[in-house]
Amino acid sequence: MKMSPGRRSMAFTLVELLVVIGIISVLMAILLPVLTKARKQALEVRCQGNLRQIYSGLILYANDNRDRFPDPQSLGRHAYRMRPGDKTPGDPAARPERYGLAAMLHGIDPNDVNLTLPLPPAKYLDGTSEIWVCQAQPDYLKRFQNTYAFTLNATVLSGGSLRRGRAKETVTMVYENVALMPGLSGFIGPFSGYSIPTAQRVYPHRFKRPDGIRGAFYELKIGGHISINQIQ
Repeated sequence: MKMSPGRRSMAFTLVELLVVIGIISVLMAILLPVLTKARKQALEVRCQGNLRQIYSGLILYANDNRDRFPDPQSLGRHAYRMRPGDKTPGDPAARPERYGLAAMLHGIDPNDVNLTLPLPPAKYLDGTSEIWVCQAQPDYLKRFQNTYAFTLNATVLSGGSLRRGRAKETVTMVYENVALMPGLSGFIGPFSGYSIPTAQRVYPHRFKRPDGIRGAFYELKIGGHISINQIQ
């Protein structure tokens, strides 16, 4: 059937279709880096916010414990533990996790060998909340529902929160884990063979420098004031 002379076809020509595809491709090329950068910045802000909430929990704990932070023995003598209440997968000897900073701030007694689920209500900071997971971390660490490691330095821990008033004494308390796998749940360390090989470590918040790719992550320092620092 012939089209009447006064009626114009509404179909796209091949040239018009290629122009539209080209415009869309250019827009995607422009917007994708911007969106990626915005997502990265959002993750960084969220991970720093996690550390600030952990800091608040630490101070609440210290205020109730004669101005002392959790001691290395109570933390399980291994600087990285999984979410409290969880068990090491595939190990029949594992018990529900009762050690680690998340467990201490939740209010779990490290001597409770009969810890059962569900956990009691949190005392200082919920050890099962998303606060303990930096979403910029790799999946093999996020599956433990905790991506933060903590100091086991007895001198640092015995100093208590009064270090806040000493501007020249700044100590690392909590940091994004890149080097350790969690210790055997429910048992005190130290453990051997729980390190991630250097070549396999994934650093969150990656960025490019002229000399190549360097890892960067955040740590919580307590000194004259709280400080969330990016480590390169």
